[in-house]
Amino acid sequence: MELLGKTALVTGGAVRLGRAICEALAASGVNVVIHYRQSRGPAEALRTRLRKSGVRAWLVKADLRSEDACVGLISDAVKAAGRFEILVNNAAVFHKDSLRFTTGEKLLAEFWPNLFAPLLLMRAYVERCGAGRIVNLLDRRIAGRDTSCVPYLLTKKALAALTALRRGPRRHPAAAGARRHVPARRGRPGAAAAALHHGRRRGGRGGAAPAGRRHRSDCLRGRGPAFVVNRDHIYIRDLKLRCLIGIYPEERRERQDVVINVVLETDLAPAAASDRIEDAVDYKGIKKQIIALVEGSAFQLIETLADRVAALALADARVRRVTVTVDKPGALRFARSVAVEMSREQKDMCRKANG
Repeated sequence: MELLGKTALVTGGAVRLGRAICEALAASGVNVVIHYRQSRGPAEALRTRLRKSGVRAWLVKADLRSEDACVGLISDAVKAAGRFEILVNNAAVFHKDSLRFTTGEKLLAEFWPNLFAPLLLMRAYVERCGAGRIVNLLDRRIAGRDTSCVPYLLTKKALAALTALRRGPRRHPAAAGARRHVPARRGRPGAAAAALHHGRRRGGRGGAAPAGRRHRSDCLRGRGPAFVVNRDHIYIRDLKLRCLIGIYPEERRERQDVVINVVLETDLAPAAASDRIEDAVDYKGIKKQIIALVEGSAFQLIETLADRVAALALADARVRRVTVTVDKPGALRFARSVAVEMSREQKDMCRKANG
C-alpha cells in the first residue's frame, strides 16, 4: 500500500507507542487522526508537531468501553478527516493479575479496550469506510507462558485469533482488513512496536516465535510487514566547531575543536516525489541548530554533547533515527582524536518524555 497522502486513525495515539506510530506514519506522508481518552495535552502537542511536519492531523476523544463509543469514534473520525484508509488498533490496558487474583470484573476491564473495542472498531470502520487496511497490535507474550498477567494475555491471544481470520464465505467483512497478526516488541507491557519494524524473532520472557514460523502482517503491503518504510539517510559530515568541553581546568578556560557527524534516517520518498522543499527534512536548519547548541555549550563530557545533538535532530518527527559522532581531536596522547558515537530513535525520546 502506498502510504503517501493516505489518512490513518490511531487509537491511543497521544502517548508512548501510539505517539511513535503517529510520528512514523506522518514521516511517511500519512495524515493522522489521533484518538485519546484522557491525554488531551499530549494529544494537542502531538497534533501541532505533526502539522508542522507537513501533514494534516486531527483529534478525536472517546472512552472505548462501550459499543456506542466505538461506533461514535469512527463517525467522529470521518466527520473530522473524511474517509480514511488505515485503522490502527493500538489502545490497550495492562494489569498484572495472576490466575489466583483474576476476577470477572478484572477480565471485563481488560477485554473491553483490548478485544471488544478493536473488534467493534473494525466492524464500524468497514461499514463506514469500506475497503481499507487494519492493523491490530499484539504482544509477544502470546507466544510464551507468562502467567503473571492472565486477563491481559487472554485478550491478546483472542485478538490474535480475530486478526488471523482468513477470507471465507462465512467470514465477517470487518476481518477483511487484518488477516494476520503483527508481533509485539519487547520492552513495555502491551507495547507492540513491530507495527513500525520488520517482524523479528527475539528471546525473552514472552518466548520466541514458534520454530520455523515468522510473524507476518498483511495489513498494509499485501503480504509483507506492516508500515514498511524506506530507510533513507541524510548525512551532515565533518561539522568543525569550537566549544568548552572537558573536565580539566585548562579545558574549562579555552575552547577546543570538535568534529561532529550526523546521520539522519528518514523517508526521502515524499520530497523526491513532489520536488517541494516543504516535504524535505530541513537539514540546513538542523545544522544551524547544532552550531548554536555546540558553540553555546560547556559540557564536561562529549557523551553529553552527542546526546543533546541527537535529541535536537529527533525534534523533527520525520527523522526516525539519528546517529551522532563527536570527535575531540588531540584529547588522547598518541591518538589523532577520541570519539563517541551514539544512535537514538524516536521511541527513545518518548521514553525520556514519559520519565
